[in-house]
Amino acid sequence: MVPSYGRVKRDSRESNGVRMKHYDHLADFIADVEDRGELLRITDAVGSRFDLTRITQRACRESPNAPAVLFENVDGGPIPVITNLLGSEWRICHSLGVESLQDAGDRISALLKPELPAGWQGVLKQAPQLVELTKVAPKTVKSGPCQQVVHLGRDVDLRKLPIPHFWPQESGASLRGVPLFCVDPNTGDRHIGNYPLQVRDARSLVIAWNPHDWGWRIAQAYGRRNEQMPIAICLGGDPLLSVLADVPAPPQADKTVLAGYLRGSNVDLVKARSIGIEVPAHADIVIEGFIDVAAASEAVGPLASPSGFAGITGEGRVMQVSAVTTRSNPLVAFNVPGLRSGADEWLGEAVDHVLSPLVRWFVPEVSAIHRPSSGSRRQFAYVAIEKHFPLQARKVMNALWGIDWLSCSKMIVAVDADVNVRDEQAVWSAVASHCHPGADTLFSEGPAFFDDHATRVPGVGHRMGLDATRKLRGEGHDRVWPESLVLDA
Repeated sequence: MVPSYGRVKRDSRESNGVRMKHYDHLADFIADVEDRGELLRITDAVGSRFDLTRITQRACRESPNAPAVLFENVDGGPIPVITNLLGSEWRICHSLGVESLQDAGDRISALLKPELPAGWQGVLKQAPQLVELTKVAPKTVKSGPCQQVVHLGRDVDLRKLPIPHFWPQESGASLRGVPLFCVDPNTGDRHIGNYPLQVRDARSLVIAWNPHDWGWRIAQAYGRRNEQMPIAICLGGDPLLSVLADVPAPPQADKTVLAGYLRGSNVDLVKARSIGIEVPAHADIVIEGFIDVAAASEAVGPLASPSGFAGITGEGRVMQVSAVTTRSNPLVAFNVPGLRSGADEWLGEAVDHVLSPLVRWFVPEVSAIHRPSSGSRRQFAYVAIEKHFPLQARKVMNALWGIDWLSCSKMIVAVDADVNVRDEQAVWSAVASHCHPGADTLFSEGPAFFDDHATRVPGVGHRMGLDATRKLRGEGHDRVWPESLVLDA
């Protein structure tokens, strides 16, 4: 059964006139999901080896609005597991504390473009917003539910946790879609990311990251200081933190502050029991440990990649687990990697909406951007632009490849602002009508995803840009550009 922690009264805020709830407890969020009829309970005993994937995949295929799947008996253990938790528009929006994904983008836009009040009357009018900003910083508390049960040292045994082995092509069990917390030793900035973590034995994991990842770069900083790197992995708790772990925000951006801004109240943090960093107080399970940066890396993988292949292989860093703390009745959520449906689809939509305002801040002529599921939500990007001068589409493509979030995209398609980039047929119709391959194709060499098996050298590849905008005279197009067939009023 889903554990009940009791409802916690938190201040709510309004989103487009709708009163939004906050979810400190994963069980509270799941209770609302079940009230909407979007939860499938599996009471029969299942195994953590392939069964979770098989059943989740079937649920995603058989329903356009795939339910969250709650497994109450995994490997005969006491910890329930939920998959596809964020696999619908309602669920992803309510995890973000917004009524719609557009609302999430609007809130980020407001954060990037704050209006300064004019005079004391303006200050009074802005008072509610200024009060809201004081609530977004995380709050350190003395204790939290995540430490109701504590296992230290030799009492730690990761094999007692229902960590899934998702696919037969993978080399073992792994944690996927869970936030990893660490701190930059040079700046003190908190970093929260989502990285594949493969179980090595009862008290260690191997982290699969690469030089593109900020976690990898932070590990390098600890190495230069000859210090061990403390790490915490957080399972369950506020689903908003799991969403933001996927957001490739700038390294100096504290995602606990962004979480507080989106939900309208601060995130409670508590000091970890065995390492010197803070962790979410309302998490269900926290795995604490450290990386000995002086130790040699170890082989990791193969593991499932977002492309739908067993593509994540290479060298990883070993995390020695020093403590596992839990609620007295924990519940954990995992994403099934490589499904390209359900939660991964909506997570990609959420990331696009959250980061689109940031893209427009750097490249103002961009009116919309979309990464389709056909490109694993990362390989392709469709971008609509307000075009004013010759070769502006090329300028935009090169600018986008200069942003970390899009630097490894192997194809960017630029269209005019009146094309709906979320409609793939409309995008490719624009390519068919407006793109002349000999003149409107841009090739560039640069970084690629390390798990992209199509590249000849891991991490190094080529990118292609297609200019499917209407052409101007200054672009060498002397022919008259035709008008679209549209009826007048």
